[in-house]
Amino acid sequence: TRTVITVRRRIAVMPKPEKPVDPILAEFPKALANNDPEKRALAIQALRLWLRRRRALTELALQKLWKGIFYCMWHCDKPENQRKLADELGSLLLDTKGDLFFSFFKAFCVTLHREWPGIDAHRLDKYYWLLTSYFRFALLVLKEREWAEAHVRKFADVFAENFMDPKMRVCAPSLILHAIQSYLPALWQVDPRAPAHAVLLLLRPVLHTLSRAITRLPVARIEKQVLQPFIFAPLHRLKSQGQLTAEDWEGGMWQLREERAAQHQARFNELVENPPDLRNVDNTKLPTDMKIFEANIVEPLFLIDYRGLAPLLFTLATDPATTEAGRGSLFRAHRKLCTLVPRVEESYQQFCTEKAEQPRISRKALKRRAAKARAKERRARLEAGLEAEEEEEQVGAGMEVELTAAEAAEMQMQMQMMMEEEEEEEEGLRTNGGGEA
Repeated sequence: TRTVITVRRRIAVMPKPEKPVDPILAEFPKALANNDPEKRALAIQALRLWLRRRRALTELALQKLWKGIFYCMWHCDKPENQRKLADELGSLLLDTKGDLFFSFFKAFCVTLHREWPGIDAHRLDKYYWLLTSYFRFALLVLKEREWAEAHVRKFADVFAENFMDPKMRVCAPSLILHAIQSYLPALWQVDPRAPAHAVLLLLRPVLHTLSRAITRLPVARIEKQVLQPFIFAPLHRLKSQGQLTAEDWEGGMWQLREERAAQHQARFNELVENPPDLRNVDNTKLPTDMKIFEANIVEPLFLIDYRGLAPLLFTLATDPATTEAGRGSLFRAHRKLCTLVPRVEESYQQFCTEKAEQPRISRKALKRRAAKARAKERRARLEAGLEAEEEEEQVGAGMEVELTAAEAAEMQMQMQMMMEEEEEEEEGLRTNGGGEA
């Protein structure tokens, strides 16, 4: 018998050089999560000044900061203090500049998703307030940036990615429902005069969630908390009172919106001067911001691009990917909108005509196109491989490497087999297609 001896060499692995850590950044999480309320307050003020001098932060640095902010809220007791702290932490968004605003808000969402399963029932209310506060201050930042379309679109994408999860794979169902409930009320509270394009962009993620919902729960919540109070209820009342006519629809809507916005601002200022007494209310029975907001709000009336909203509703309703849970709701909303808003039916008919004039391509024709594209790509890769082998040079000798007769025959055979497979695949698609275009 032969004995095989294996000799292994020990290779010394040099550790990677550690990146220098900002000593101030390393101290923030500990100071924010301190048990002493005074030290936590000082840490928040220091963090506010520190953020004003930053233009960008790494994802790891933001996650470390948000770990400390999360437990800063965790240690806060009593409803009144919790609400004040939620507003104070939400106002940190006002100190971010440029793209740091979006990355800071996204880090908040990621931290909330990660820590949400570990929050007990006694601490849920404070984090609901924190979420509502962050929605409000994020929209306030967009208002300060004059509702720039690029910024509004980017924020809507971040919001949809983190809170509008129709299949509930990433986000907890309770967070989705609370986001649906408090999103548009926060917009009305921040700016009742928000421009029509911004309102429609911020409404798109909610409507997309409605179209992809797999259960009736988010569908019912969107119908009750978004479509009915913010779109259909004001229109029903205006039509029943006969205040708007088809001839002066835009002007009448603008005038009514200004009146509602002025009433809301006066009522909001009154609430700020005389806030409700929350000291003697039990934490578990305390109503959420939405319930307090509903009790004191002037009926909202946004300027919405209804002629752009009607085609959007119809497109989502007829999309093959739309679930049955949301399809009926979208069709009902589209039908109501066409009956309530003047001249929306005309724009909808024009949209349908333009859509009908577009050439239709069957699914089988699309499959045939995709199969031809894949075959063409495979043939190009094989030809490129043959050319590379023909042009390869021998290392050291400097002589060109030539294919032997056997290798060339083998390559030719592979090409022939691939071409036969492509012909068989195209023949099968033609027979199954039944002559469709």
